[in-house]
Amino acid sequence: MIEVYCTPDYIEATRITLPSGKRIPFGWEAAPIGSDPDRVTQLHWNVPGDYMQSSTRFRLTVAIDVREEKMVQIYSLASKKVLGYLDIRFSSVFQTYEVIFTQEDTLVAIREGVGLKLIKGSEPLWFFTHGSDKASIELVFKPHLLTETKQGNITNFRNRFASLASIQQFGWMEGCVLDGLMDLGYSETAKSHLDLYVSTELDKLIYEDPRSQPVDGQFYGIESLLPIAIMAKIYPQNPILYQAINYMNSRKNKEGAIQDKSEVSCEGNYTIAYPLACLANTLDDSQLAEESLLQLAVRRKLLWKEHTLYLRFLENGSHTFKNWGRAYVWYLLGIARTIKELKSQNRLSEASEEYWKEEFIRAWNVAWSYRNNKGLWFCYVDDSGTGVEISTSAGIAAATALGIELKYLSSSYQPELKRTLNSLLTFLTPDGLITGTSQGNKGGEDLQRNGYRVLSQVSMGLLAQLINALEELDSNK
Repeated sequence: MIEVYCTPDYIEATRITLPSGKRIPFGWEAAPIGSDPDRVTQLHWNVPGDYMQSSTRFRLTVAIDVREEKMVQIYSLASKKVLGYLDIRFSSVFQTYEVIFTQEDTLVAIREGVGLKLIKGSEPLWFFTHGSDKASIELVFKPHLLTETKQGNITNFRNRFASLASIQQFGWMEGCVLDGLMDLGYSETAKSHLDLYVSTELDKLIYEDPRSQPVDGQFYGIESLLPIAIMAKIYPQNPILYQAINYMNSRKNKEGAIQDKSEVSCEGNYTIAYPLACLANTLDDSQLAEESLLQLAVRRKLLWKEHTLYLRFLENGSHTFKNWGRAYVWYLLGIARTIKELKSQNRLSEASEEYWKEEFIRAWNVAWSYRNNKGLWFCYVDDSGTGVEISTSAGIAAATALGIELKYLSSSYQPELKRTLNSLLTFLTPDGLITGTSQGNKGGEDLQRNGYRVLSQVSMGLLAQLINALEELDSNK
């Protein structure tokens, strides 16, 4: 039996330079896919074709940020048979895309090799091919045929999650993963993730922003600060923690909200308030604890209109992303994790806790009311036409479980959360990744509303948070 991940033995691609100002993470190697029919990217296997006894999943992982819609045609090199298409829209780095090959098409691919041609998009698509001396690459990020076809389960999920296969772009995406890793007890894996981004010799971050531009030693915005929550626990004496505090102080508006440009966003509950609470505990700083609650309060004031939550409040007084599912995740998860963190070291007055308990319950009631009969939520929670969305579902469920742990919500909701978990598990791939997540919102609201879905390690992180919270509740019965 051949390996689960059948990677090509040889990759042939045109040698071109990276787009100006861009960088591949960790020194990994990548290859381009272009539109020139005379310079087609090719993948070749030396695997005996008769070992392939089933259909497979052909996968590539994006290595450079994508700011457009791209389509890659996959075809056999000799017979020119079209084997499938990869539909890639506004992709982030580390996103894996897949297409199912029948057993017949798998044999053709192995026997002839495959060609990859860009048939939509103005710039080449870059995909990971090999690791580097600094960091080996997980097989899941290399081009491969996945030969397992059984349904994924929690064991597959845990194995895949507790590795570098769950690494994400530094910022909110990696922060969701780090919280899940720490929750499930995979602290060494969390450290191995951070070690790729933190230069302890230089006491600085080494990473790329969401546009694949190097931003070493800097923070690119408030979304880049979520990993600080876990860094405060793993690197409690690192000067980067103070750099993060200074950066946050530099981003305050006249109301005290730490924000990007001219907008206050829901993300700040999770990416600002919660890290501030962690910093308050690590550095024993009561002022940071008060600051964390201020960040929750200003978002409570600006992002709600009666019973409707918006992702963003703009300087001109307008709102965007009405009832977007992940906005509820960031809002609720941010409150729950901030309060839990502050309570752990008695940094919360009774009056403050009572206020935030009432606010959590109020916001949660709105979110919970939109849950469907399978225990899942839609991409826009009030619009079933936008389709079930996995990060929203895992995130709201995880926040609910934390609400039960904090004794803000009744334990009678636990069976409902287990129904949510069982529904989420049906979206696992054979190797434990998870499908069904809407793309990052850089493509605008149209992309969020049209049902487009991707594989997502962010959703894996939120699912891990849910799994752990439910296990904690069960163990405390």
